[in-house]
Amino acid sequence: MDKKHNYFIPSGLLIGLGIGILFDHPAPGLLIGLGAGILLSAVVPKRNGE
Repeated sequence: MDKKHNYFIPSGLLIGLGIGILFDHPAPGLLIGLGAGILLSAVVPKRNGE
């Protein structure tokens, strides 16, 4: 795997889990967080120096 912004996926999972637990639905929160992390890692441009 190339060096992209891979930290978006685990942070999206944790944020989604936290929001899911807050609303008593952790599984959908995890899925939404995973989708948001993958989306952000695809959308955010990679720096040329890396």
